[in-house]
Amino acid sequence: MNKQEYRFTYEKEDDILNIWLSDEAFDYADQTGDVIIHFTRDGRPVYIKFPQEAIKSPP
Repeated sequence: MNKQEYRFTYEKEDDILNIWLSDEAFDYADQTGDVIIHFTRDGRPVYIKFPQEAIKSPP
């Protein structure tokens, strides 16, 4: 995957949006609210997981 290319996937069964920022292997994850961000060993973000609860619709 090129540095400017991102890959988006949607898990219909679990209602989760995934955004891949890199093809690098991730080592750990941090969660902020409902959003989970996976990082490489040296702290670069690789993959972001947005469950439906994290995506708010406008009123």
